[in-house]
Amino acid sequence: MVEVAPIVLRSHSLEVTVQKPGIKYNGSRFDWTGWVSSITLHNRHTFCTDESLTPGDGTGGSGLCNEFGIFQPIGYEEALPGRQFPKLGVGLLTRPDEASYKFSRPYMVEPFFIETKADDSKVTFTVHAHRCNGYAAKLVKTLSVKDSLLSIAYELVNLGEKTIVTHEYCHNFVALNGNPLGPDYRLKLPMTHTFSCEPSSPLDFKDGDITWAYTPEQPFYSRLSGPFLPGLQWELTHKSGVGMRESVDFSPGFIALWGDAHVISPEVFMEIAALSGQMIR
Repeated sequence: MVEVAPIVLRSHSLEVTVQKPGIKYNGSRFDWTGWVSSITLHNRHTFCTDESLTPGDGTGGSGLCNEFGIFQPIGYEEALPGRQFPKLGVGLLTRPDEASYKFSRPYMVEPFFIETKADDSKVTFTVHAHRCNGYAAKLVKTLSVKDSLLSIAYELVNLGEKTIVTHEYCHNFVALNGNPLGPDYRLKLPMTHTFSCEPSSPLDFKDGDITWAYTPEQPFYSRLSGPFLPGLQWELTHKSGVGMRESVDFSPGFIALWGDAHVISPEVFMEIAALSGQMIR
């Protein structure tokens, strides 16, 4: 019998619920491993929400879930219609026709074999390599909690003959204590770059601070190009006093910001180029 109960990691401050691969989500977009569906701080503050509050809308995202290759799927252009290409953290996907890859389109999935090892404060997922047209990769992802910190570590090994060129980001579907997005939120970025956004966007960007003039009436998307130094950090706060921050140990290729009335998603992208036999952490 398949164990469907999620994994719960605990520290003195945090309770983090991690879904088991293929149970809550078995689609073709997001990495099946390390899917954080809820985070609770001090038994009262919550941080995660769903991509959409309308059942059936969107691509099934929630909480902290990551994706490889939203714009650069490995091997897609080389695959003929009816043939497979690899989606890291998911499996072998089938290209249905000559159309360009679209992340929101469902693709047939042959899942990778994934091993899971967990204790009270740490869980490790190992995605085993499955060769496809010269591509193969082993992915190891470890999530751990200590005090009020959730750490996520990746190890990607290129076991194929071809170079892996793609990118990865965590799609943070966030709502602080379930509060809707609006003037009470503030997103702090450690730079003074300017986001590219629509003139009608509710975003106001000044000296590294992003605020919202009003609750968005429709989804928005903005993008900030680098270069950025390693150790980039963003911080999201609400006037009620609750907040969260993310820091990374790589040089981001770019940052994207997606959101809707109920959710805000800062996305930090890592560019990946792994030669045959190379390991990237």
